[in-house]
Parts: sequence; C-alpha cells; structure tokens
Amino acid sequence: MIREGLDLETAKVGVEDRSKFEIHIRAEIPDPDGSGNYIPAPDEPFYFKEKEPEFRATFDFTNPEHIKALNVWRHQVRYRNFAPTRKERSFVSSPFFDSTT
Repeated sequence: MIREGLDLETAKVGVEDRSKFEIHIRAEIPDPDGSGNYIPAPDEPFYFKEKEPEFRATFDFTNPEHIKALNVWRHQVRYRNFAPTRKERSFVSSPFFDSTT
C-alpha cells in the first residue's frame, strides 16, 4: 500500500525540478501484531543515475530526451515496487482435464 506523499507526477520539458531525481518509496506494511492494520514502512530512497552523478549535473530540463529518460526511470521504479497484481485465476472443469491426477 502506498502512503501519501509519493510524488507520482512526471517531469515536464522546460520545468526544472531537481526533486524528480529522487523517489522515496513511502509504503505501509501489515502490522505484525496481526490486527489487520497497516503501519509505515521505512522509506526506501532511489536516485536517478546514482552511479553517473555527472549526468545529473549536466541534466537539461529543456531537452526532451533527458526528460524522457528521467520519466522512464521514475515509471520503472514505481512499477518495480508497486506493480499491479493480477486477479487469481480459477480453472473451469473440463472433461479433458482431470485435476485429481
């Protein structure tokens, strides 16, 4: 479950916002006491081009290719941490499929 405060907005061409270089995943986890409630999980930070700080230093917010790379990374971080879950599949009984074997 995602806690409030997670920046889900994309970067925009021509709008300099260096906070887009970081994503702090603020999630909630089930309370270990078994109450069914959720408690805040520790924040998990992610940094754009963490191993290439010179790229961040020369990042051009007017360059559509730079903005695209940043938005792809932001989407990837969100998807890897909060991918949609599919519905459970159920199998229909069939004379060609015997589930007991």
